[in-house]
Parts: sequence; structure tokens; C-alpha cells
Amino acid sequence: MITKRIASLGAIFSLMGTTALYADVTAEQVWDSIQKSNADYGSVVTVEKSERSGDTLVLSGVKVVSEQNQEELQMQTRSEMSMGELRLRERGDGTVEITGAEKINMVTSSAVQAEQETVTTNMNMVMTQANSVAVASGSPEKIRYDITAPEMVLEGTMETSGADQPPELSLSATMQGTSGFYEVAHGEMTETLSNLSMSALKFSMEGSDPAATETFKMSGQMADLRTEGTTRMKVAPGAADFLTVMADGAEINGYIGYGASNFVIEGVTAEGPVHMESTAESGRIDIVLNGNAFDYGVTSGPSTFSLSSPDVPFPIAGALGDSEFRLAAPVAKSEEAAPYTAKLTLKDLTVSEDIWGLFDPMGQLPHDPATLIVDLTGALRPLVNLFSEEMATLEGPPAEVQTLDVNKVQLTLLGADLSGKGALTFDNTMGVPMPLGAVTLDLTGLNALLEKLVAMGMVPQDQTMFVNMMLGLYAKPAGDDAYTSTIEFNEDGEILANGQRIQ
Repeated sequence: MITKRIASLGAIFSLMGTTALYADVTAEQVWDSIQKSNADYGSVVTVEKSERSGDTLVLSGVKVVSEQNQEELQMQTRSEMSMGELRLRERGDGTVEITGAEKINMVTSSAVQAEQETVTTNMNMVMTQANSVAVASGSPEKIRYDITAPEMVLEGTMETSGADQPPELSLSATMQGTSGFYEVAHGEMTETLSNLSMSALKFSMEGSDPAATETFKMSGQMADLRTEGTTRMKVAPGAADFLTVMADGAEINGYIGYGASNFVIEGVTAEGPVHMESTAESGRIDIVLNGNAFDYGVTSGPSTFSLSSPDVPFPIAGALGDSEFRLAAPVAKSEEAAPYTAKLTLKDLTVSEDIWGLFDPMGQLPHDPATLIVDLTGALRPLVNLFSEEMATLEGPPAEVQTLDVNKVQLTLLGADLSGKGALTFDNTMGVPMPLGAVTLDLTGLNALLEKLVAMGMVPQDQTMFVNMMLGLYAKPAGDDAYTSTIEFNEDGEILANGQRIQ
């Protein structure tokens, strides 16, 4: 889960991520709970030595091993995390302080059957953390972990076998200023609540192929990361697949947000150097997932992008204003319809003059920013549970749309603007959904655009005459170079444009 991954950035937090560290119990009871909780998720925790030192339980040679065999994917994976020491200190005030070794080793290996060969991947990482502390408080039924980690540094390598596979890659990541809390309540369903932040994240991946004299590097940084979320799910021994988890009543509600970010990919190929870069002022990802509904949204502040490569004759660059994607819908089979949302927003897209020069070298066309907005809502009725095995074998449609509200549709490009809004209902008793309602479309700037395209030789004059004839039939003048048209869907199955039948 989103919140769980951030809570598990350090080795101590990796142990805590699936564990209830009870505050009002002894250190030994806490350790027993750690092992049991990890076993619920298919991991085995072992120690070489366990001893008491006053108010502290000192665990030496701690190791956490997890193995999975995914037959449907023909893949086997094994991960192992080991640390020299883990200390659980009873603070005397009903809380337990958890600290660990400064360095933690993590090894992950996987084998995937790919056609005629088995491709293996081995990753060896070392986590270095200084002054990281977690304090557990509360009761055995509901535990809160307050986390402070000034800096965590992850470094290592990844190597993949098989033909045409990349060479060994060097990986690194630095996480600064991690703080917040993670709370877990145990019962028939395990419930979690988290609120975590990180002041900065930096990462890189690089490699080279000496035989081909090629190099590759990807790097990036993000500021002001934050996450809040809740989860509720049934914990069962071993790894459960997604459909089983959802069938057992799982619920996820949370978000990840970040401030300024920058990503760079650069390298040298046989043809020459390559450089790609993107920036964003901010961003956020929201998700709600349960047995009744699904809601996923991504928003981003103003961003830029650039590319230079031997494969393109000149550098490509551009910028985008605010953008948004959201998809929400009911997922449970029902006799009643429920709301859905589909939204896409791309505002103020611009590209460099080098790109404009390809098809408008004389600058005759407006180079104004382009915008695309699609904002739809309505009601639909799922005919099956969308998170079920039945969905995978379904032959007909999974749901029936009962209403569609076109809140806004807009395309602004090359000085012209097309926008629309309206509302439709659907009769689903005919086999094919029959719409009833109307959508109004408004168009401006088309004639001016056509004149420029004709002058440039990109559109024949006779085609503009055909367009004007169609506008005369199916649209009404609404001002200077402006038109409006109402598209109606009636009970007889007809489609009319300003009263003219088109179907």
C-alpha cells in the first residue's frame, strides 16, 4: 500500500510495516508479535542471539526472509533483509523505543521463464541510516508508531542474466527528513492509519556497456513528499492474490503528494548522446478502493519537458500547465445505478518554435497554447462484480450506462475553439443502449483557421466550401466566425442537429 511503503523505507520500519509493536507489553512480547505478524505475510524472522540488557531486549543477527512462487507468471522470487542488531527498549512510560543497526543488507533475487531461457535478476542493496527511531505507544489492540529518520541512504547494484539484457546497474537513493506516524489496529480486519512526510528524495540509476561503448544514467529528485491513508483488510498467512483480498472486504483510501520534481535520462549510444528531462512544480495521486467503488486521480502542476537525440533533427521542448486525470466508478454488482466520473484536463500545452517550424515555417498559424478538457459524469449499473473471476471470462458488457452528463468538453487549438455540454439518458431494454437528450456544441475561429490552411496549401479550397455547407445545414451563426449546434437524440431513435435529421 502507498502508506505502508513509505513507512517501510528503513530496515526498522520494514519490520514495523507488517507488525504490531505493542507499547504496554514487555520487549519479549513485542518481539513475539513481530515474528507472528511477519509470518502472516509469508515472511520468516530469525535471530542468531537474543538477550536482555536491563530494560532493553537486544536481538543480534536479525534476518527476514520472504519467498514467493507465482506459477501463473512462471516467476520465483526470494528476498532477504539482515541487520546486525535490533534493540527494543522499555522506556518506563508505557512506550517502547525501537532502534536498529546503522547498516542493513538487502538481497533480492528472481527467476522468470522467458521463452527458451530463464532470466534471473539479482539485486544487492545496503541501507545506511543514522539516528532513526520509532516509538510505539497505545494498547495491544491499537498501536501507534511515531517515526523519525533524519537521513536514509540506499546503495547497491542490480544484475540481469539472459541475452539482450542490460549490463549491471548501480542504484542509489537518499531520503531526508522522514517523520510522521503509522497506526495499526488488530482484529478480524487489520486497520491502519498513516501520516508521513519526507523533505527530499534523490535517486539515480546508471550503467554502461563497455563492448558497445554505451552509457546510461537516470536521476531525479522530489521535494516535500507526503502521504496520508487508511487501509482495512483481512490478514491471512501467506500471499493472497488481489481478487481474494478484495473479496475479503479490503478497503484502501489515501494519497501521495509531492512538491517540485525533476527527472533526467541521459546517455551515449552508438549514434550519439541522448538527453531527456522533465520538471513539475507539484503533483498528487489519490486512490479509493473497496468492494463498492473505485476512484483514482492524478493531478500535476505546471511542467516542462525536453528531448535531444540523434534520432531527431533538433531538440524538442515544451511545457504544460495544470493537468488532471480522474476515473471513478462503482464496482459491485447491483440492481441500482451509482455515480461515475471520467475526467481529463491538459491545459496550456506549448511546444518549441523548432517544432512549429516543421509545418509552419512562415509563422502563419496561431501558436497559442492548446487545451483539452473532457469532464463527464453520470450513473451506471455494474452487471457483475468488476473485481471477480467472473469479470475475466465475461463475454458481454460489464455494466450498463444509464445517464451521461457532459459537464464540459473543450478543445482549443490553432486559434479555434470547440466546446460542448449536455445530458443524456439511455434506454438499455433494446439490446443496444438508446440515448435520449441533447448536447450543445459551440465553435469559434474555424473560418480564420481554414483561410490560413488554404493559404499555406495544406487544405484545398473546395474542402473549405464543403465544411461551410455542412455548417450552414447543421449549425447556426452565433457571432463573428462563431457557430452553435444542438445535437438531439429523440425517442424514435433519430439524431437531429438544429432540427435537421442526420440519422
